[in-house]
Amino acid sequence: MADTTRRSGAIWGYVADTLALILFFTTTGIINERFIAGMTWEQVFHARLIGGVLMIPVGRPYGMWRDWKMAHASEEMRLAYCDASLQIRCLLRRRHRERQGEGGCK
Repeated sequence: MADTTRRSGAIWGYVADTLALILFFTTTGIINERFIAGMTWEQVFHARLIGGVLMIPVGRPYGMWRDWKMAHASEEMRLAYCDASLQIRCLLRRRHRERQGEGGCK
């Protein structure tokens, strides 16, 4: 049972980290490329497609590094660094725990 729970947590971690990375960098990339760099919408679309594909294998390693940094950061740093990844992971964990009859985020 513990092995299944550990594997399920790893899957949720991968999904949450990758989704947060894609959502954050796609949003900021669109704004940057279109309004700051002056790219056309077609160029932005192609750049985001390439970026999205490249972010899939990077999402979990980045999330693991970020989790390690947060574990070693001060309380003020952790509060200041409340980003999309934490929010998405919390929502996914809460949903997973609700399905198993447990509570929300911890």
